[in-house]
Amino acid sequence: MNGELKTQESRTQDMLNWCEQENISYTPTIFINGYELPKAYSIEDLKYILI
Repeated sequence: MNGELKTQESRTQDMLNWCEQENISYTPTIFINGYELPKAYSIEDLKYILI
């Protein structure tokens, strides 16, 4: 990859730091108006919540 991965190292570290600060431990993490979708709800429930 001609060193391209090395040039992304700081960006990868920044992303890791952000995920740790925001307590994001898996993907996808769904946010609605800045709030994480509670674990009690699924993505399918959004059609009932966002009416």
